[in-house]
Amino acid sequence: MNIIFIRNFMLVFGLLSLVFDYLTFAALLLLLHANSAQFRTGWFMESVISASMIVLVIRTRQSILTSKPGKYLLMATIAIVIVTLLIPYTPLAGLLGFQPLPIEFFLVLAAIVGLKGRQLMMIYIDLERNKNEINLSFHWGNIHTRNASLDVDY
Repeated sequence: MNIIFIRNFMLVFGLLSLVFDYLTFAALLLLLHANSAQFRTGWFMESVISASMIVLVIRTRQSILTSKPGKYLLMATIAIVIVTLLIPYTPLAGLLGFQPLPIEFFLVLAAIVGLKGRQLMMIYIDLERNKNEINLSFHWGNIHTRNASLDVDY
């Protein structure tokens, strides 16, 4: 078991998830001006769909574009996404405090989830390739982890 790989994986994925959590908060509150039910609904959808996507990313050491998931994993992931998208349109929505979202919410959330998936895939492939070292380029700066240090360059 490679403890350094696990630590780097947790550190980088945790930081990336935090960045995308704040991006989702900002989009829901500042861009879309969500009320509390819309915020709860959008946050639920983004969280569940992102978590499903992470499973597809970390299941292989290759790009998810070149390594196809198993039939049952893919079917389960698609089913989870469909159920997640449908819940706000069912009687269960009232119990959970959800409400149907306007189309612009779906477009913004899809863009966030897509960008997060792309970054996760690139990070995971780089982590797998380098094991103890990672060098990730984002449009806002570079993150480098080497053994026990984390340096952020802007």
